[in-house]
Amino acid sequence: TVEDNGPGMDNRILEKTGGRGIGLQNIHDRIRLTFGGQYGLSIQSGEGKGTTILIKIPCQRGMA
Repeated sequence: TVEDNGPGMDNRILEKTGGRGIGLQNIHDRIRLTFGGQYGLSIQSGEGKGTTILIKIPCQRGMA
């Protein structure tokens, strides 16, 4: 999880883009292509409340 306490995003932007610009959409798509559709980025934001981005990827234990 990555969070900030900034101004947040306008609800219209969240509805239109899901909060993802080109860069975040690229990361989201690459995670999904690599690990599957249940993984990727989830973005929550509210005006005056900051933004939280959850990055969901699988945990692989025992790798060096």
